[in-house]
Amino acid sequence: MAGYGSVTPQPTQGGIYGNTIDKNMAFGNGVRGFGAGVLIAAAGPGMAVYNNTVSGNLINGNGLAGVTVHAHTPNQDVSNNTIQGNVIGQNNVTGDGDANDMVTTGIIIYAAATPATERVSGNTIYDNEQRIFLSNATTS
Repeated sequence: MAGYGSVTPQPTQGGIYGNTIDKNMAFGNGVRGFGAGVLIAAAGPGMAVYNNTVSGNLINGNGLAGVTVHAHTPNQDVSNNTIQGNVIGQNNVTGDGDANDMVTTGIIIYAAATPATERVSGNTIYDNEQRIFLSNATTS
């Protein structure tokens, strides 16, 4: 993908960028299906979700992690998002089979093909077996 890892990603198919998810409450999403407190994910190859900020949210009891970042195919860019200052209780209560994380987890950053790098800081994460799950192709 042109622009991967640069300051200005250039998705070939479309992207979501520059948004702020701030001061929301996300409780109980996806406990009867498949859902996260806050989901950052690209829908298909060549798509991107970047330069977004998730901050000041209360997140608890969701099927997937409180903040879930997923990239499944090559040429997806889900990097350079900021996850900061959230209060994240017990999440991933139904497990994340895509990431192979079946324990309670506050934040999951999962990239199957194209590496992802996120900024994660200042979150309060409690009552989880693991605070942050990183797949092999991710950094925070």
